Amino acid sequence: MSNIVILYEHKVREMDTAMLLWHELSRRGHKVDLFQVRQLDRGKYFFNTPDLVITPFLYGNLELKKYIYKTFGNVKKICNLQWEQVYNGSSKNESKRTPKQEAAKAVHICWGQQSYERLKRNGCNNAVLTGAPQLDFLKSKFAAWHKSRKELFGYYNIDPSKKTLLFISSFSYLNCDDKSLEEHRSLLDLDPFYFKELTIASRNIILEWFDKLLTEAEDVTVIYRPHPGELIDNKLSNLCEKHKNLYFISDYSVQQWITASDIILNWYSTSAVDAYFANKSNLFLRPVDIPENIEYEMFRNICKCKSYEDFLRFIDRPQLIDEYYKKFPIENGINSYYLVENSYSYLKILDLIDRMLTTQDFDIRDAKVYSGYSHFTTHLDYAFKYLTYIAVKNTVLKKFKDCRNMFAENEEISAREQAEYVNRLKKLSL
Repeated sequence: MSNIVILYEHKVREMDTAMLLWHELSRRGHKVDLFQVRQLDRGKYFFNTPDLVITPFLYGNLELKKYIYKTFGNVKKICNLQWEQVYNGSSKNESKRTPKQEAAKAVHICWGQQSYERLKRNGCNNAVLTGAPQLDFLKSKFAAWHKSRKELFGYYNIDPSKKTLLFISSFSYLNCDDKSLEEHRSLLDLDPFYFKELTIASRNIILEWFDKLLTEAEDVTVIYRPHPGELIDNKLSNLCEKHKNLYFISDYSVQQWITASDIILNWYSTSAVDAYFANKSNLFLRPVDIPENIEYEMFRNICKCKSYEDFLRFIDRPQLIDEYYKKFPIENGINSYYLVENSYSYLKILDLIDRMLTTQDFDIRDAKVYSGYSHFTTHLDYAFKYLTYIAVKNTVLKKFKDCRNMFAENEEISAREQAEYVNRLKKLSL
């Protein structure tokens, strides 16, 4: 039996995959812990270094030290699920997010050929092509995984008889201040300040379209699915108050909402890939042109609308979207970024983890950035912050629930949620 830690960043984006790996590794006899990357109650790893850590990202020495070595000690076996693998046109060849320095020595999961070749070209010798595990949930073995439309809509009193449009938002930059934007600059191959301007301009017009549509059409429902880093603001809140058939919902995975909706609306989200594999009509709302160097390469031939008239035409006749993709297949762009096959990526990852645990072939040896002193001081810091958190939680947070965001508690999975995942997974024939 090995001790394994799985780290995740965004619950709604990663939890299905994280819990699937947790469940299957536990069934194989391992002891597995699951933590959000900023979670504070990890004190037991002060004296107990895990055999393997699975991480959601790993770009360089900064992440390697901050999220692994300082918390868990000198871990030699690290598997990077690499939840960001699709980049814009200017970053296609040598992205700033390609793992560098000591981080390059870890094992890096690749969804498709493009990512695999880029990592190999940049010295990531342990890059492994498995496919995207999140897309497994759209394959036959997981047919019963997602809730039915009737069951899901019943939780929110959404009328299932109405035409339901799911808008997958990518407006995470809306909430970024100048300091955050400046920090993003080092990781991005675009100007974050310009992208925020593009975000605001596009969102304002798209919300105007929704306002007009929902005023004119009573038989349509719009579900606004926010980006994990996006908060509802007054403008959107007021719009939801005005239209009872506009819903701002961040619960459940984006795949869950895709499978239950009629038409998928997008701006700049790679979740369009999930919609494609779910065989859903996929329409991009582009009232403001996105420059070619910022556009995702795989989205060069997408079906998009620039005006409200175009938007209304596609909504009224969604078959036009399907006809468009027959002429300009979106899979021509997707196939280089995603491995398209009937086999299951999560099984390849599990087999890879078995190999990592039973051999030293993938170990990071003589890590130059590990520091026992940093490991010690980090745990002292965790202890102080955790005790402070408990004290605040039992007093202030009871009165001011919105303060949860200070501690990223809304991203942590509860014991009840984890038990629900296990029960759902046990019902599948895996």
